[in-house]
Amino acid sequence: MIFQKSSRDRELLDVKTLVKDVLRRWQADARRTGVALETYLEEEPVTVVGNRVQLQQVISNLVANAIDAVNEATGGERVVQ
Repeated sequence: MIFQKSSRDRELLDVKTLVKDVLRRWQADARRTGVALETYLEEEPVTVVGNRVQLQQVISNLVANAIDAVNEATGGERVVQ
């Protein structure tokens, strides 16, 4: 995944929206490798102050690592939650 160039701007961010956006970008790759992506997010807002691009990259790295780990598993359903 490639994101736009990072700026140093810090802003109030909705973490749930960032997670959903990153998962949407990974959905096709996950499906192609037989991995299901599932989310269970609280209804309350989850906000942080930070750099949008950097947080997207962190979340994307976590998703990529989870997909890689699940792809190495044998047997059963392959799901990242």
